[in-house]
Amino acid sequence: MLEVVIKHEEERKLLMGRPQKLRYEEQILMMLEYLGEYRTYYHIAVNYGISEGTYYKIIKKIEDILIKSKEFSLPFKWELSNKENGIKVIVIDTTETPIERPKKNKDCIYSGKKKRHTLKTQIVINGETLEILALNFGKGRSHDIRIFKESNLRICDQTIINVDTGYLGISRIHGNSLLHKKKQE
Repeated sequence: MLEVVIKHEEERKLLMGRPQKLRYEEQILMMLEYLGEYRTYYHIAVNYGISEGTYYKIIKKIEDILIKSKEFSLPFKWELSNKENGIKVIVIDTTETPIERPKKNKDCIYSGKKKRHTLKTQIVINGETLEILALNFGKGRSHDIRIFKESNLRICDQTIINVDTGYLGISRIHGNSLLHKKKQE
């Protein structure tokens, strides 16, 4: 992974200029910690002495480099559509994580719902084993259904999708879906 990242950065000539606070080894380790442990941006960012926004940018950059190299793949998109015995039920939900106010592009990640700057994380879970199958990220003001559409998840037609009201209209995308509404008090 380190060789792929360094080769990519050398090709883009990003090794010159302002020195980075974290070495490439640390950036890769941060990404692996996040994907392996599912800790919050805040907790991992504090460990490395950086802001949550910087942490998010590093994670996205490293993931993109590794995916584009095609030496590493994320198997979850294939698992959802190509499992032999098939996953019968998946649960999809989105959560918002508050972050520090960014210096640039303040409006693009401001969440009107939470009244602060946030990053959205969409989680796809196997409904039977509670195993996390996929993660996708979006900006604070993105709707849940938009993040789902942009993730391009290929889900088998027989798989039942359980979602909340943030995914209104998912039945047009995937016919075998259950939309749960809030409990009336």
